[in-house]
Amino acid sequence: GPAAENEAALRGGSMHVRRLTLRRSPAALQSIVLTCEPRGSFANLKLEPRGDHSSRDGNEVAPTEVSIAVHAVGLNFRDVLDALGELPSEYLGTLGSDCAGMVEHAGSQVAHIAQRDACFGISNACLASH
Repeated sequence: GPAAENEAALRGGSMHVRRLTLRRSPAALQSIVLTCEPRGSFANLKLEPRGDHSSRDGNEVAPTEVSIAVHAVGLNFRDVLDALGELPSEYLGTLGSDCAGMVEHAGSQVAHIAQRDACFGISNACLASH
């Protein structure tokens, strides 16, 4: 119950507590990305659909690119400043710039990494599932 919670947030008269759940349903196949619009408050952080990966095949990946399932993301201070709207507009971007995961698909010209290989890299919008 509420008395057993260590942390809670009151928003609009309702108490909110953290919960992590494991999703194993068709909805879990949907790619999601963390956004913050409008910038200025962590309360505006939300998970948004990014596209459906349930029917994805290697032909949808550009010849020199890979698609990865993100397992871990580096949250940098730049991401915090970005979400709070404290960066100059020319530096605002998508949240997350480095991640680690597993290769789902590799483009036809990618020879050094294959499907199911562990990987890490730098990209845009890494605070996402794919």
